[in-house]
Amino acid sequence: MVSNIDGALYREVVGPAGAPLMVFVHPNPMDNAAWMYQLAHLSTWYRCVAVDLPGYGRSPRARPGVTLSDLAEACWESVETETDSAGPVVLVGCSIGTNVVLHMQHLSPERTAAAVVSGAGYATEKPHLQRHVDAYRRDGVEYRNAYALQDFSPAFRATPLAEWMAGLWTERNETADVPSILAMFDTLIQGDPPWFAEVRAPVLILTGSEDAAHQRAFALRDVLPDAELITLLGAGHACQLEQPLNSTGTYSSSSTMGHDPLVSIERGRVGHPHWRAEQNRRSCRVSCPSVHSNRRRLRSDLTSRSGSSR
Repeated sequence: MVSNIDGALYREVVGPAGAPLMVFVHPNPMDNAAWMYQLAHLSTWYRCVAVDLPGYGRSPRARPGVTLSDLAEACWESVETETDSAGPVVLVGCSIGTNVVLHMQHLSPERTAAAVVSGAGYATEKPHLQRHVDAYRRDGVEYRNAYALQDFSPAFRATPLAEWMAGLWTERNETADVPSILAMFDTLIQGDPPWFAEVRAPVLILTGSEDAAHQRAFALRDVLPDAELITLLGAGHACQLEQPLNSTGTYSSSSTMGHDPLVSIERGRVGHPHWRAEQNRRSCRVSCPSVHSNRRRLRSDLTSRSGSSR
């Protein structure tokens, strides 16, 4: 059992046994349902493990003093418990999930094939998080609904789907634990460690143009030794929920996964050929001109790649 966490993390596992592994770690204030689209799509080729962090309704509590390394270790334990594959793992995280998966890479670099992160940024100090701490202390778990909506762009936030998503997570409030959430904020607010500059795995950064962390995403790209950044135009912090076609599609066309058959990063080939993209150094801006045509082309592209991954 991991120090400062009262038991094994809740997780959901989908995808064929023995397939390459992907691990998903959600953002505040959501849970693993933040990856609903990615799990539905990528579990065709991957064994997907989606964990719940402590405090959000289904995992055990975290104690005061919990660290990001504790959370990372607990996530690795979830992988070892639920899978029989010893192969390299693709780590996927959003917001605090980004910090957790980079700590997972730091703990076990030999097991990490690549990382895909969103809602991500780099900052050695994070005073901007204090407003969430203050709100949780003032409003308790009821703050979760308003916080979830803040993770979306203004345009998406106004939709019935965004309201439904926020309600999905707050339906678990009865078993949520605010002290656990605050304990995780206590470690997160301390800022990012200097060893981010030593991360060995290739990292794909997806950032929404409407995310408050958007500019910090470029700082993360610059500090990581092997990173590529893609901007999803119009998306907010949880861009994988707002634009599942664009965000999941980048997994199959960007250069981060190196040797992996589904996601292959090659320098100079950024994004999907039918996206409108503006490239600049190690970044590009992506918009989707036609959802229906993109879906057909993406499905065809992934199908042609999947034969070598089985």
